[in-house]
Amino acid sequence: YLFDLIQQNPNVQFHLIVPPFARAFYKIPTEKIYHEGRTGAQYYADFKTMLLWILKELEPFKNVKIYAFDDLDYPNHLNNYCDGNHYNTDMNSLFLTAVQNNTHRLTLNNQQQFFEKMENEINNYDIQPFILSIKKYEQSKKNQK
Repeated sequence: YLFDLIQQNPNVQFHLIVPPFARAFYKIPTEKIYHEGRTGAQYYADFKTMLLWILKELEPFKNVKIYAFDDLDYPNHLNNYCDGNHYNTDMNSLFLTAVQNNTHRLTLNNQQQFFEKMENEINNYDIQPFILSIKKYEQSKKNQK
């Protein structure tokens, strides 16, 4: 539907936001919680394929701008999220500022650098402190019983 709206309204400027997922989302070592039967790596591969397809399909339209934020440091910090894919409200201000200042744009010209940075951040993300924190919490709950 979105493509139809964009095509039918060439005088309307569309700003599409790709919200950032927490790095831990891609590193969680289970397929059942978030990934609907896929590993984090498979989920990322699907995300990348879909986003590249959208970029290619929308390239001819001059009334569309895409903004993406997964190349920032923000997704490295779990305290910026209430879960793996719901960021704090402060990210909304960054979205608005990016639209206003025409920054954080994702295009076919910069997509390679964007994905390289994102992949590097995901690959280097250390999920062990998160796992240890969960184990510590679970142990404290057992000790309370």
